Amino acid sequence: LEHVYGYRAVYPTNGVANKPVALPDGTVAYAAAAVVVLLSQKNKQRFFCGHDDDVLCLAKGPVDGKLGQLLASGQVGRKPPVLVWSADTLQTVSRLEEGIDRGVEAVGFSPSGHRVVSVGLDNNHTVTVWDWRKRYRVAVTKGHMESVHAIAYNPYASDELTISMAAAKAYKVFTVTEPPETVAGTDKVDGSMAKRTAAFGKLGTTTAGDPQVLLALEFLSDGRAVTGCASGDVILWQGLNVDRVIRGVHSSPVRCVARLGDDRLVTGDG
Repeated sequence: LEHVYGYRAVYPTNGVANKPVALPDGTVAYAAAAVVVLLSQKNKQRFFCGHDDDVLCLAKGPVDGKLGQLLASGQVGRKPPVLVWSADTLQTVSRLEEGIDRGVEAVGFSPSGHRVVSVGLDNNHTVTVWDWRKRYRVAVTKGHMESVHAIAYNPYASDELTISMAAAKAYKVFTVTEPPETVAGTDKVDGSMAKRTAAFGKLGTTTAGDPQVLLALEFLSDGRAVTGCASGDVILWQGLNVDRVIRGVHSSPVRCVARLGDDRLVTGDG
């Protein structure tokens, strides 16, 4: 493989955005069909080819002392895996596939990098928390009945047990109860997740009074979540309550939100 041309920003069958990821050295990672392209600032491409079907989601992890920069990616397929891999070596370091059906539409790392969370394309959009080093499912629960567009640990929470979800007509928060010890090589799930669903209220609905479709998720340094909406609005959440709505930030769906170091936000539509 010498060069990959093109990039599909939105997967057509479910409307999930295929968001690129920026790495600390300025490299941009993005999915093109079954390949993840790593594009350097010098316009040089490298390729991760561990998947065998279309990649739907990508997340940046920490820099591991031995493995280098970690990423996680998920694909479609009959037994679709989440792959944890090194951007330095382009080698897979963990394959996670127990209990996943049809595809993986969202993935994320915990702040420390010890856990990975994924959302499946099954009817329940199942949420799974993984100990990726031991390839163990820490906790599993039903996620949502419609498309899920983003899932992430809150990096400013006091622990690593709080996960937020941005989805069609829903913002949800999951609290993980981890088992005393994870065991490698077993399909038993000993942990659990409690799920709470936020209320949009009158403030958080569209101008027509409908629940918002949430397409993107980011966090401010004070722990508030920020979601981009299909309406072009941006919603700030304090826990499970709408804190503020910024109307008409874009005239089309807000598919990406990024926080700069001083809590300024950059948004993109499409």
